Amino acid sequence: MALYSILFHVNEVDRCPVALGNLHNLLKDVGQESIIAEVIVNGPAVVFFSTAVQAREKFPSFWSEEFYQKLVQDMKDLHEMGVCFTVCSTALSLNGINNDQVYPFVTLVPAGITEIVKKQSEGYGYVKP
Repeated sequence: MALYSILFHVNEVDRCPVALGNLHNLLKDVGQESIIAEVIVNGPAVVFFSTAVQAREKFPSFWSEEFYQKLVQDMKDLHEMGVCFTVCSTALSLNGINNDQVYPFVTLVPAGITEIVKKQSEGYGYVKP
């Protein structure tokens, strides 16, 4: 039974690696069986979850393709450990990304802000890395 329910909110591209690091530290400390974790992504950070190569133009210039691919693999691994990655469809549209251009492990919601409000009303802790 999970002891903790936590929501990580990422809306800036450069904060995604920080959130993933935070998640690893949390899971290492309390164990994946003790946590229900979701990462909600909205704003410009949605480009990080896009399979569209043109979306990567918004990444920091020092991010190599190899660095990016390692982060994507990290997200896949976290997803297999039970972490849910949720992305705002509105933000995708505003960033020129179609809903079908996200990774298969991503869940889409109409509005990221609504997901945040819902999870907080359900008692989730809120982390903004």
